[in-house]
Amino acid sequence: MRSCRRSCSWALVTLFCGGLAPLATAQTAPDGPPRYRAVLDNGLVLLFRPNPGSLTLATCCFIKTSARVETRETAGLRQLAQLAALDITDASGRTLEERVAAQGMMMTQQLTADYMETLIQGMSDQLKVALGFTRELFAEPSVSVQRLRLRQASALREVAARRELAETVAFDRAVEHLYHGTPCAWPPVGTAAIGNLQPRQVQDFWRLRVVPNNAVLAVSGPLSWEACRETVQTVLGGILPRQVPPEPTLERRETERATIVYEPWTGSSAVVLAAAACPGPGSDAFPPVAVLNAVLAGGEGSRLFRSLRDAHGWVYSVSQELMPSNICGLVAVRASCAPEQASQVLRAMQAEFNRLGSEPPSDAEIERAKAYLTSSYVLGHQRNAEVAHFLGLFEVLVPRRPGTDLPKLLAGVTTAQVAQATTSLLSRVVWVQVGGEQPG
Repeated sequence: MRSCRRSCSWALVTLFCGGLAPLATAQTAPDGPPRYRAVLDNGLVLLFRPNPGSLTLATCCFIKTSARVETRETAGLRQLAQLAALDITDASGRTLEERVAAQGMMMTQQLTADYMETLIQGMSDQLKVALGFTRELFAEPSVSVQRLRLRQASALREVAARRELAETVAFDRAVEHLYHGTPCAWPPVGTAAIGNLQPRQVQDFWRLRVVPNNAVLAVSGPLSWEACRETVQTVLGGILPRQVPPEPTLERRETERATIVYEPWTGSSAVVLAAAACPGPGSDAFPPVAVLNAVLAGGEGSRLFRSLRDAHGWVYSVSQELMPSNICGLVAVRASCAPEQASQVLRAMQAEFNRLGSEPPSDAEIERAKAYLTSSYVLGHQRNAEVAHFLGLFEVLVPRRPGTDLPKLLAGVTTAQVAQATTSLLSRVVWVQVGGEQPG
């Protein structure tokens, strides 16, 4: 029913009336159908992209509430609030989770440092049903103490499970080091503190933050823009807005020099990870950093894959992660290997990073990396769920740049920009080794 993280994502605009604020006309995307955007009178932002011929549809509701609202004592409050929403009951006592399943539909929750997301997928004629379930999310839930305790136990298991995989241990240690002293230092799912939260805290959070004027709704499916906006207006337009308290300011405390973090591990495989803070998608520095990350570890043509896997066979896998965020973005490259190879892999990866300074990425490498990222985006943009997710994501992260699109951002990246991004990366990278012998 739930998932916690996706990697990279990317999205708008029309004129109409009847309960919706007038905005600009629809924008035609270079890679497909037009995208539409409107704002209801209650502040809800509506995004739509038609997908003619599809048998299904998807709605994504984003709540623009970030990790900044949590403290060390309330780490995981957003996660618990999401879980509590699954237990919203109707007059017959059936939970929201049960009723969605009874309709043959799917509901998935996602949580990042920047937002809370609820994805609902169904058949092409179920938009009104999906929106009805979405409407319930804006109603203040009556939190049952018994149900909440069960959800807390589930959340604590999810927190504990992050300690069972070397990959998540490495990732969490990197984030903790890069953003120490801030709410970004712990995973979005929270910490053990989630077990101490009380029903009143969850209800207060929901009442203050889960309101239409703090939300974005993205829809993708085989219907017209007119039908979509009319249905959304009918089902969700009557929800009253409320004033949303400002979020605390986050003091960025990024690492100032390259650092090595070691974590002992008794598992059968080790992980070596290099991570650095990444500017938000609204920054001109974001696309070059994304391209550089792909030069290093994006696909079989990347430098690390060719060096660690093809040339020496030292690793099981090489991968890269791009986590777009306005408050704690991150780029990372990761290699999985046998524990006895970990120290050697760490040194080899550090050598490849250093080689960026003496041998900057060539034009050919940069074009390959751009093609890799663009094709990954396009291939992940085929289904309604991904389309709706990408639409909403960039409305949340880059609200003042309509039509944001990954291929557009990458197209203009130059060799000089990647070279500049290299300098910043080399000075601020955090190295994490989980397993194997401790680095000397």
